[in-house]
Amino acid sequence: MGQVGWLQRISKETFVEIEKEKRFPQGEEVLEMVDVDKLWEHIMFTFGGGKLGLEPTVYLFMPTEMIVTYEDQYMKEGIRYHTSDKVKELYQFMSSKSTDDWIAATDMDEINRKAAYTLDGDYILEMKSYMNSIVEMFKRASDNDEIIIGRAGY
Repeated sequence: MGQVGWLQRISKETFVEIEKEKRFPQGEEVLEMVDVDKLWEHIMFTFGGGKLGLEPTVYLFMPTEMIVTYEDQYMKEGIRYHTSDKVKELYQFMSSKSTDDWIAATDMDEINRKAAYTLDGDYILEMKSYMNSIVEMFKRASDNDEIIIGRAGY
């Protein structure tokens, strides 16, 4: 088991149900999903211009907005999501350059020194495909005023 990351696009109506039920969407409720597996850090580094903590993509897979599903004195867990306004902001930012331009502007050796997994030739092609899918997902969500749920971790 290792790090995993994914994004799900859902409608606002589904989001209201998730808020009420405090559960992740299942089946047909998910309009689209991009599962980037262990490459989520690399994608954030690349959209961040070689920096993991750069706004606005620092929280791409772990959005700051959360529906709390569990909380005690030590921790808080929940369903993290991007509001429709944040979706639009992220889409505008990520689509401001082509995926090739984002990758060309990023020091892959620097990413490999900082990320949990090493990225090489085949993985760069896979990452590029995921990045294109993410931008397209955010475009559809932006066009339809939808919500995106994100998750990353172990």
